[in-house]
Amino acid sequence: MHERDVDIDDLVSASRRTASAVTAGPVARTLIRWFMHSATVTSVQPLSHRFRLLELHSDAFKTAAFTCGQKLQILVGQGLTSRTYTPVRWDQSRGTASILVYTHDDAGPGGRWGDTVASGDTCQVFGPRNALTLASLPAPLVLLGDETSFGQAVSLREAALHAGGAVAPRHVFEVASVEEAEQVLQALGLEAVALLSRAPDDAHLVQADSHLRAWAAQDCAFVLTGRSAFIQRMRRQLKTLNVLSNRIVAKVHWAPGRKGLD
Repeated sequence: MHERDVDIDDLVSASRRTASAVTAGPVARTLIRWFMHSATVTSVQPLSHRFRLLELHSDAFKTAAFTCGQKLQILVGQGLTSRTYTPVRWDQSRGTASILVYTHDDAGPGGRWGDTVASGDTCQVFGPRNALTLASLPAPLVLLGDETSFGQAVSLREAALHAGGAVAPRHVFEVASVEEAEQVLQALGLEAVALLSRAPDDAHLVQADSHLRAWAAQDCAFVLTGRSAFIQRMRRQLKTLNVLSNRIVAKVHWAPGRKGLD
């Protein structure tokens, strides 16, 4: 695996300086050969209508150490079209990684790939690479996010278990379907402090305020992921509670009308 500090977005930008479009042409093929490795889908486990747990195998994973907060980027369409996933399990000895795929009724390349990928398929993978800097955050941790954050929640739980004696992270998720979220979280062995059913004008977010006040008083650190507007609202609320900026990390996964965010 290549250890140069680059990202899929860097590759796309570089290719656009030498080609009018990033297609499955020579520029894209060269970049894929230089920076990516092939993985085989070894199992696909449906957890609900919109969630699937995939296991990938690659010999390259046997030489890659994974730490909580890292990501995999997988090509899901023509050229360098990719989507980002947080490994929920990483077995370096076997060369396997498991990712949770959430399609959220996405008609784009990520949703199509998530719906149709099957055991035996191959894909091009970039990473693991850093996505969130979590090592410096003190326990206890609180993860605030949505369906796209479930994978990160599993990764944080596994890191806490391996740390020995660490307090398990707390979770609050805004979701489209509380029933489906409960089904998937149970299958993943996760518990949420609160599941907030999305409402018009983000009226559901006020339900998180009492939890935030209690956790801020306990000197918790906060990991904000998911929808851009959700992160902005949580960050403003934490600021009013005098939570220091060095106790907050954030990563936007998506925003309405925008595709392929990290």
